[in-house]
Amino acid sequence: MLRGLTRKSPPIGLDIGADVVRMLQVDALGGAVSATAAAMRPLPPAAIGDPLVHRRHVVAAVRDMLASGGFRGRRVVTCLGEGALCVKQARLPRLAENERESAILWEASERFDFPVKGELLHHLVAGDVRSANEVQQEVILLAAGEDVVEAHVEMISEIGLYPVAIDAEPVCAFRAFERFLRRDGDTEVVSVLVDIRGANTWVLFARGRQIGFIKSVNVGLHHFTQAIAAQLNLEYAEAVEVRRRQGALSASDNPEQIRQAVRDAVRPVAEELTREINLCLRYCAVTFRGSRPDRVTLVGEAAADACVRELICESINLECQTGRPFKGIDSSQVALGSDQRGPLCEWSVAVGLALRDLVVGDMRQEDADETDRLSA
Repeated sequence: MLRGLTRKSPPIGLDIGADVVRMLQVDALGGAVSATAAAMRPLPPAAIGDPLVHRRHVVAAVRDMLASGGFRGRRVVTCLGEGALCVKQARLPRLAENERESAILWEASERFDFPVKGELLHHLVAGDVRSANEVQQEVILLAAGEDVVEAHVEMISEIGLYPVAIDAEPVCAFRAFERFLRRDGDTEVVSVLVDIRGANTWVLFARGRQIGFIKSVNVGLHHFTQAIAAQLNLEYAEAVEVRRRQGALSASDNPEQIRQAVRDAVRPVAEELTREINLCLRYCAVTFRGSRPDRVTLVGEAAADACVRELICESINLECQTGRPFKGIDSSQVALGSDQRGPLCEWSVAVGLALRDLVVGDMRQEDADETDRLSA
């Protein structure tokens, strides 16, 4: 008799990283968004860089989380593994929509080093740019190889889940924050999001809710960990623990000798990463004239590491802030695997995945202060 009143459970956001898997489910009632289930499992160092070992540990971890995490349903929104999504910027003449699709497919076939199928190619129109005396359209191309997508879907099916959608990591990370950019005046807000993942870093530039630039930089959390291992003559797993302890300790609780050794180890990696970030900022400044951000928002597990964050901020000529993806979401009923009083910036992709198909109207808080925004 009550069957008609039942409501389909929102899909689970499944973030499969190189060294950790996170799952999150949220719901909205009356405009209030709450996290209803969450779980995370670290993967062993042996899983990093070995696709078969990685897949085996991911399947086991997700099954364990499904059994114990209180998740409802088996529908998931997920994204491809780190390094699987390829992104290119392109410029096209201003074309009618029916002409643009064929032009984009041709452009993608020229730029990607694998056969590109239309159903595995997505594009974002970044906006008009002036090139010499001609106005062109800046377009972001996102694609993946058919074999990569098929392997990912097979893994999800092996777990016993049904993929509602396969999303893009940088878009998901931005979605966790762009929900605060819904007022008329927010169309002029210029945002820069830097998501430091395990194997790579995503740099994203946006004006209002319109994404204008995405680039993957081949420097990530693993590179910081490897640098610590080499500097202190440690095994990788030991270096992970040292990095996490140093990132969690305040300066007053941190032995100066160890703190300085870790800082010296990660400095070259941070400098390499910030060089790439600054190149991205320079490209955006030239391409989107008059659109200058006043701060950079850092997310990802490395962004919670005080040492890494400080070194990055030292070399970027903009204010840096740590993103808080759970801002405006009640997470009091779930365990997020870390200090829930902290920024929880490592959950940004999972939050964006969980929010993808959730219809919540305007989730922006009317009294949201400037720290809710990626940039102002």
